[in-house]
Amino acid sequence: MRAASQRTRWLALGLLLVGLGAATAEAEEASADRERQRIVAIGDIHGALGAFELILRRAGLIDEQRNWIGGRDILVQTGDFLDRGADVKAVAELLQDLQKKAKRQGGQVIVLLGNHEALNLAMSLRDVTPEIVRPFAGKRSEKRRDRYCDRLLRRAEKKADSGPPPDQDGFLQACRVDVPIGMLEYIEALSPESSLGRWLRRLPAAAQVGGRLFLHGGLSPEWTDLSVEEINEKTRQELDQFDRLRKGLLSRDLIVQTSALAEITGVARALQLVVEERGVDIEDLPLETLKSTADFERWTLFDPNGPLWFRGYAKWNDDELRAFVQPLIERIGIDGIVVGHTPRKSQRIENRLNGRVMLIDTGMLSDVYGGRPAALEIIGDRLTAIYPQSSEPID
Repeated sequence: MRAASQRTRWLALGLLLVGLGAATAEAEEASADRERQRIVAIGDIHGALGAFELILRRAGLIDEQRNWIGGRDILVQTGDFLDRGADVKAVAELLQDLQKKAKRQGGQVIVLLGNHEALNLAMSLRDVTPEIVRPFAGKRSEKRRDRYCDRLLRRAEKKADSGPPPDQDGFLQACRVDVPIGMLEYIEALSPESSLGRWLRRLPAAAQVGGRLFLHGGLSPEWTDLSVEEINEKTRQELDQFDRLRKGLLSRDLIVQTSALAEITGVARALQLVVEERGVDIEDLPLETLKSTADFERWTLFDPNGPLWFRGYAKWNDDELRAFVQPLIERIGIDGIVVGHTPRKSQRIENRLNGRVMLIDTGMLSDVYGGRPAALEIIGDRLTAIYPQSSEPID
């Protein structure tokens, strides 16, 4: 009996050691995987499809047919793929397509929100050109645009009351300039009801990958109390709140389809005063929604020092940067931070504080920024800058 009990104890001990050995092996394998895991980060694209494809091929992520050949590699695009360049539609479609293709091979494509994606989703279309919206147009887009301008003219005439009516020819001519062919379809494509709009609203503002934090702008001192998850949740909540406000204002004919962010927030402020005076909420436009939207400059999406807009990492001197970043990365438990947003005059990926901060916006849209495409390759602690004609280790 005693011998059987002893054998049982030895068997249990053996199983425990095997389990510990397996756990140790798994931990070592996970650590080795992290050392081998290849991450490629690409900054602002701004509709520069040709340059984007070129650097994807140079980085070994796609072939000539735009098929994913990166296997288990991870691509992180740090936002600002919308605005300014003509091929915005094709770039967005390529990013979505690569997400699906990479996933099938065990890889991943992570696309972040930049400040220009936030602007577009909130109807601030200041950098949307006729060339950008034209690919969204259909066969009947010109007639549809003209009917829309006619409706705006009748609306303006009705609101003129006893005052002088608007000059019809001048009004319609200005409207056709302000609403180029394809603009109405572009706005619809950005809406939460469209596939592109839904995809854009799911994009995170920040991501922690392979021991590094990726953002479009960066974390300023005012934003270090929030986790990655909290930052991403706040941006989603703000977009949802804006969408509900815009829908409510449209349903009451207080704004029109092309009304910009400034007009929408102006109407929200006027309604806020009415609701406060009457002391009764509007059913789907409660006071808190009106107040929050009227103060949109403080949103995560639009705060000048928020994660989508902050430029301190590019502008601070080394002492200022070190004093802030070193404690930050130690507290978060990361190796460094990677950001875009501020085009580098050098047209190079720039290394600050021995790799703790990497600046990867090299002005890919050359017609506007005069730069070139680039990618940052990260394999463990090894950093490499990839350019169209060369690859250069980063010390």
